[in-house]
Amino acid sequence: MKVTPMVCSASSNSCEMKPSKMNSVANDVKGRNLKSLLYKSAFALVALTLLSPGPAVAAKAVETVEHLHTGQKIANFFMGFGLPKWAVLSIISAMPVVELRGAVPVGIWLGMPIAQVLPICVLGNMTPIVPLMFMLRNDRLKKLMAPILKRAEKKASGLGVGSLEKQWVSLAAFVGIPLPGTGAWTGAMGAFLLNMPTGLALTSIFAGVVSAGLIMSIITLAGKKGGLAAIGVLLAVAAKELLSSSKQDFLEADPYWDQSSVPVNTFKNKSPFTGKVVSTKRIVGPKATGETCHIIIDHNGDFPYWEGQSWGVIPPGNREKDGKPHSVRLYSIASSRYGDDMTGNTGSLCVRRATYWCPELKADDPAKKGICS
Repeated sequence: MKVTPMVCSASSNSCEMKPSKMNSVANDVKGRNLKSLLYKSAFALVALTLLSPGPAVAAKAVETVEHLHTGQKIANFFMGFGLPKWAVLSIISAMPVVELRGAVPVGIWLGMPIAQVLPICVLGNMTPIVPLMFMLRNDRLKKLMAPILKRAEKKASGLGVGSLEKQWVSLAAFVGIPLPGTGAWTGAMGAFLLNMPTGLALTSIFAGVVSAGLIMSIITLAGKKGGLAAIGVLLAVAAKELLSSSKQDFLEADPYWDQSSVPVNTFKNKSPFTGKVVSTKRIVGPKATGETCHIIIDHNGDFPYWEGQSWGVIPPGNREKDGKPHSVRLYSIASSRYGDDMTGNTGSLCVRRATYWCPELKADDPAKKGICS
């Protein structure tokens, strides 16, 4: 089989692609999922609140709030400085661990109407998330937060599976269900570690925060049964989005034994295709020799292939010994023709990077790592 070249950047983990198509797809995913999840969550809140009896609601709300001793103490501490109730609620919502799920009951305890508590808590919870997504790019901060990031990666390890739409729904459900270890802070760190697009991650986290606020409002006003019902609705919506898939046969040959449509020499060395590396994940343990990574490349459906074929990758720059461009490196494609997200828009490679063992350092020399090797 002849080589079909493709240009990727090993140093920056990125390959340029047609930005207009990528942006339109991401925007469609954001808008469609955000509206759907918010509408269904709001409907659940209104329905369950209206179905709950009046006197029992007040009694259960008081009973729920009375157990939130930590939130009450935090609120009393900040109110001791003369801060208004809305400012105290915003601060509590922005705090990690406590977040919105702890602030909503405190707002009711402070005597504020739920129509004011919910938007204040949502905005307060999202306020630190936006800068956090950008601050995590700092190497010093990543080293400082290494233990926390490791825990976040374990909790959010399943969020990066599937298409962008499924990643969006998974992250929103992870943030939206008020359980220990979930929330906007953990979701933001998980999305960063899984290389989710920043804009997509922020809209998903926002939808999750709103859902968590609605659930906590229902729990506070309607008791545990109402909260469980709201969580059930959220899980049902998320499961429907994650499990729904059309029949994957749009890239099959017809009849199946016909090989006349096998893509061969789709691109040439002088006019290569430029894809975009959307994910690079180490797939071997920390003590394993070498460095083996699973690399997902988005080709937007413009670089079709069949199982058993290879991609030719042209490393960036020139060779040190003679200054000439690097030659094509051939890699077997690890994914099916439908890619990692089953849309036919991506392909993946499993690559082991060559390293040099330095006898003086008695370790791998970081200055002598292979390029596309």
